[in-house]
Amino acid sequence: MVLLLGGATTAREGTMHIEGIPEDASGGRYDTQASIFYGDVTAFPEAVISVLMDDTEIRAVVLEWHTRDDYMKATSGVTVLQNDVTITSDSMEYFGESDEAHFLGNVVVEMEDGRFTGQRFILNLETEEMQFFGAFSGEFRD
Repeated sequence: MVLLLGGATTAREGTMHIEGIPEDASGGRYDTQASIFYGDVTAFPEAVISVLMDDTEIRAVVLEWHTRDDYMKATSGVTVLQNDVTITSDSMEYFGESDEAHFLGNVVVEMEDGRFTGQRFILNLETEEMQFFGAFSGEFRD
């Protein structure tokens, strides 16, 4: 299934894909009046929902995307790729107004020059500024 979301009522354009489910199975639904996509592919072990927006890819097993409000929530198997940064976590919320992604639970941030792990992390996608909360550990590489 491929769903293209964009246009006058969408705050940010993107492309959503659901992969790894049988042809006769439903992995998601889109409410056109509320402009909300909801996908859940937990029943299919190899399945993933991915959203591509500009230079960012978001992958998850359960994803809710409020296209009109520029808000997204992803849970279970969350991976976000932006430029040369890969972030995995238990859950992620994206707030378009501030262009921030909030990650919670088993957060791992992989970059070319380092790796960080902790429980709560915020990334500003426009400025690429990172904020670490609570106990975090990291290593820097040359």
